[in-house]
Amino acid sequence: MRDVIEFPSPADQWAAIEFESEGWKKNRLDEVLELAGRVGTSALLILHRGRIAAEGYWNDVAAGLDTEGRERFARFNLAPDRSGRPVEDVGAVQNCMTATLLAIARDRGIIDFNHPVQEHLGPGWSSASLDQEREIAIWHLMSMTSGLDDQLRFVAPAGVEWLYNPSAYQQLIRVLTRSSGLDPDAMLRDWLGDRIGMASTRWVARDWSGSGTFIGLASTARDLGRFALLIQNRGRWENEVVVSADALDELLNPSQTMNPAYGLLWWLNGREAFVMPASQARVTGPLLPAAPQDAVLGFDTLNRQLAISWEQELSLVRLGAGIAEPAEAFDTIWTHLLAALPD
Repeated sequence: MRDVIEFPSPADQWAAIEFESEGWKKNRLDEVLELAGRVGTSALLILHRGRIAAEGYWNDVAAGLDTEGRERFARFNLAPDRSGRPVEDVGAVQNCMTATLLAIARDRGIIDFNHPVQEHLGPGWSSASLDQEREIAIWHLMSMTSGLDDQLRFVAPAGVEWLYNPSAYQQLIRVLTRSSGLDPDAMLRDWLGDRIGMASTRWVARDWSGSGTFIGLASTARDLGRFALLIQNRGRWENEVVVSADALDELLNPSQTMNPAYGLLWWLNGREAFVMPASQARVTGPLLPAAPQDAVLGFDTLNRQLAISWEQELSLVRLGAGIAEPAEAFDTIWTHLLAALPD
């Protein structure tokens, strides 16, 4: 039995699991793909130790959506890559990649998570008073405890309340570009994309957005799969350290007690409770009860998902449109997936 990750080649050649010799239950993986296709999925990629266990693509994603849902998905659905695979603005899944870029910047001594945002963006980057703003560190934006609302107005002192805030989060992209002297795409390519072979991943302007979420991350399931393998291998791509394990550990552990299921721009499964991003309701129990309890995740309102489990040596990427009952559907997907593993 293999016990190491098999990385895909720069030419996009991936190894696959061997169903019969390794004892996989192919019928359960077929059930995963069948369910994914019924719930608005455009791409599903499941990796085990870097090898493809299941991969599926669907073209009729918008067929089951109402007019509003179709229009919303159309804003995120971009032109396919050269192989015809879907490329999407992956919504809040971008947070995980931004967190990793911030960790790389810290590794290089470019930023300090504990330093005020004002040091990089100057005074007046928010609508808070200068004294209130001065107390907001990079870490507060990463942990969603900035104390700002979606108009960047003062609501509470930094570090006191957990409030999911994409508008405040996106100031971190400005922090990265100002501190590095690189534009977003050059930074993404030089620090991460070219090093792990993400050929189709880039930043895209959200001209349609009337909120503070001005930039999206376009990617594919396979590119996100590469990123997942980097995280699963604790920041190393084959023999190269891309981001330090110590920096990743800080991202992938609870950042505060108000929402124990949130690290630094990453969601954490297996915690005693979590806070819903939109309603701010606190829910007892893990995010995804059927998923591995050690899983770390990125997800968004259209139910795109990136998940990594070290215990099961699995990575999962899901792109597509929103569905009516995402928690139930994803629990079923994870139930079938874990049942497919060799005994």
